[in-house]
Amino acid sequence: MTNKRIVVSQPSFPHKPIFDEYVQQIWDNKWLTNSGPLEKKLESELTKYLDVPYISLFNNGTQALIASLCAFDFEPGSEVITTPFSFLATTQAIKWNQLKPIFVDIDPITLNINSAAIEAAITSRTRAILAVNCYGQPCDFEFISDLANRYNLK
Repeated sequence: MTNKRIVVSQPSFPHKPIFDEYVQQIWDNKWLTNSGPLEKKLESELTKYLDVPYISLFNNGTQALIASLCAFDFEPGSEVITTPFSFLATTQAIKWNQLKPIFVDIDPITLNINSAAIEAAITSRTRAILAVNCYGQPCDFEFISDLANRYNLK
């Protein structure tokens, strides 16, 4: 038996010289956070690329999920269907907004939320479906979006 490490997910990094150029810009500007020149440039390029009028960047996915759910202003106790197989932030964002997570099992192949099982979990208290991709494998967002539209869910 070997003690070989199995890496489930691993970050990707840019080439170090490219990274160093950006770090140097940050160092020269002495502006690390909150509306700095590089953040503004990224926002501008993303709005063009995504063809959207505006965009908001967050320091991590947890904050983005919390803000997204907060923006809908759901009644406390409203239900949000999600997956139990995700980083804690998914459920934490739901609970932070005083909402109730409703877990739907995962697909054994993709490890994403089982799209076919979502509809059975929808109740009169359901307000949203929070699906997340697992290990870079995308959810069936077209099906989930159609289902959400049919039931008037976010």
